[in-house]
Amino acid sequence: MSTKILLSSFMFCFFAFALVGQNSIPNGGFENWTSTNFEYPTNYVYTTIYEFALIGNTDFGVEKTTDAYQGNYALKLMTNMYYGDQPFQGFALNFYPDSDDIMDWSGGIEISETPSGISGYYKYNYLEEDAGTIIISFLKEGVNIGLYIYNVGGVQTEYTQFDFDFDPPLADTPDEVLVGFASSNMNESEMGVFGSELIIDAFEFKGVSQQPADLNGDFENWEDFTIESLDMWNTLGGEFGFLEKTEDAYAGNYAVKVVTPTEYNEQGDYIAKSSGISTGYWNNEIWDIDGGYPYSNDQTLDTLEFWYKYEPMADDQAAVNIHFRKEGVDFWGHTELLDAADEYQHVVVPINFGVETPDNVIIQIISTNWGNEDPIYEGSTLYIDNIGLKSEDPNTGIFNAKRINNISLYPNPTTDYIMVSGLTPEDNTIEIYNVLGEIVYSKKVDKNIENINVSNFAKGMYVIKTQANKIKNFMVE
Repeated sequence: MSTKILLSSFMFCFFAFALVGQNSIPNGGFENWTSTNFEYPTNYVYTTIYEFALIGNTDFGVEKTTDAYQGNYALKLMTNMYYGDQPFQGFALNFYPDSDDIMDWSGGIEISETPSGISGYYKYNYLEEDAGTIIISFLKEGVNIGLYIYNVGGVQTEYTQFDFDFDPPLADTPDEVLVGFASSNMNESEMGVFGSELIIDAFEFKGVSQQPADLNGDFENWEDFTIESLDMWNTLGGEFGFLEKTEDAYAGNYAVKVVTPTEYNEQGDYIAKSSGISTGYWNNEIWDIDGGYPYSNDQTLDTLEFWYKYEPMADDQAAVNIHFRKEGVDFWGHTELLDAADEYQHVVVPINFGVETPDNVIIQIISTNWGNEDPIYEGSTLYIDNIGLKSEDPNTGIFNAKRINNISLYPNPTTDYIMVSGLTPEDNTIEIYNVLGEIVYSKKVDKNIENINVSNFAKGMYVIKTQANKIKNFMVE
């Protein structure tokens, strides 16, 4: 297969950088994705990885470590920074927290005996006062019969034993047990304290003749997995798995597939959740959507075009929202509702600005229209490809260049510095470009990790490129 745009030489790639300012909807052909490989402990099906991998963040806070108390491996959890300055604790659970009420959580693994407590070994460190968390919840025929939450803390640079008796003891024999670990004190903060690290090993239940078959409390068994995240777009809501790279494309190799998930809202209601992708992001400071890309067309007329297929549940509709702004103020907008379509359909949206023209555009694509919260809409599936403005070539520019052997960036988004890792001798030079294609930073490098001060950069999206043509984007907030 051939990609829509393949920049086969450095000179052509460099020329594409000069075109970046002409592309208001980058990667509109959805050809460029970043593959992230990771491991998670077997049977611990829900981890921090699922919260952040789709936005391209590779600092998951969940690691397999050889710093083990016994055997080869242990579980390491870390509270890292996300979205620039927001801490979020690393966690590993053998269940999905499918309700806001911890007493309603379900899943876990089978158990056939009545444990009297738990024990194991841990190390812990923090930058500010904090403690790790262990959650144990027992169910019988789907009903919670015992919930226990413990903290392990203090600066422990050597393995230290923890030993807890269940108080009150279990009054009945459970048939399921939910087990979870977190790097910060969940009783004190949902997000956690940046810099806290918890290592757990040799975890087991006390008072039983044998451990549950699927406990994996020695953390010797790990699973390999790969997540594909879409370059130059942000995700909108949804749990892991709602966004996919698909070969069922209108043109080129790939398209985007979005599937509507469900969740429990703050009121405890089970609802369908509008989910998808956007060239913008939600900004809590202004309580509105922000970001997007520059729009430089000086004509008052334009056209948005794309191709889609849609498999709705019940009477659901998908939507493509387009927001134009001028000097940060809403200027022109439109919502294109999408009905069922078994084959790719061509959509043309005429745009008439009137007298003036905007300077920014944000695109949102969702598989269920805002407000359609009935859980019957779960599973509505949208395929979309080749979205762009007629005043531009949606397949032109560095944002559609093929990426190879990608580097890793942390934190991303950022406010003051960006750490580039995964560099090799072939990379030699790092260059950073703004959305106008201008070089704002250049440096020769000779090590595999480079810290770059971006505190003086203007807020917005940037592209980092090495001499070996490794390319990745990041955001300064």
